[in-house]
Amino acid sequence: KGIAYLKAGDYTAAIEALNSALKCADGHVSQTEFDVLKYRGEAETAAGDYDAAIETYSILLDVEKKPEDNYYLRGNVYALKGEIDLAAADFDKLVEAKPNDYAAYCCAYQSLAAAGASDRGKTYLDAALLIKDDRAVANKYRGMVQYLLGEYGNAVAEITAITGEKDAETLICLGMSYEKLGQQESAYNAYTQALNLENENAGVYNQVGLYKMRTGSYGEALDFFKKGLEFSDASTAERLMLNEALACEYNGDFAQALTVLQEYADTYGTNGEIDHELAFLKTR
Repeated sequence: KGIAYLKAGDYTAAIEALNSALKCADGHVSQTEFDVLKYRGEAETAAGDYDAAIETYSILLDVEKKPEDNYYLRGNVYALKGEIDLAAADFDKLVEAKPNDYAAYCCAYQSLAAAGASDRGKTYLDAALLIKDDRAVANKYRGMVQYLLGEYGNAVAEITAITGEKDAETLICLGMSYEKLGQQESAYNAYTQALNLENENAGVYNQVGLYKMRTGSYGEALDFFKKGLEFSDASTAERLMLNEALACEYNGDFAQALTVLQEYADTYGTNGEIDHELAFLKTR
């Protein structure tokens, strides 16, 4: 039940159900209890209860035999709170435990960048490029790191050096790199390949829709966002629904944009930007 509530975006109910699950453990700790705590930490983070999430991840760091991923999870919450030094301390422990894991370095950067500390986060990207890795997959990860560093030509060079079929994640990164370089046709080709590989991946539909928005094809963008909603979970659905509302607005369908944005606000809540946009749409 807790997982179901979490996937549906009802974080308060998720936390209550997961706490009930923990009570059933009766002091016995197994992998199930670790999983329940991870889901509870995720729900607490999504609900904005950062202190509770930090406490949950601290418990996991104390009791799990291999706690490395929890350093990222707790560090991310510290970053969300704006406690950059504490976040970086956890990320340092993460990459110390996983010195050859590109994803660990990228995740550390993205958390710090989202908190407004991108310069500090770039130290992790620079460190990732020093990994000695002769595997073919290393080109994929180095390409992603170069994209995050803003070195788009280097990103394209790394990814196009991959021999064999590229996965959807790699193709999305390639497409975004081409866009930054102003090579729109190459970007769209990369996105189309990603869509052909994973035609039930909501994130791919969202990315192609965003590309269509950037090129002014709002009607086509709307179709991609709607299609993506057919396959999305709660976190992806939030992004897709907001993008759907924006595509409706830019396409001139203000009434539908208001309907979708109001549904978004009812489901995910509002902020100053959403309230401003709702007020604008009500006047159209």
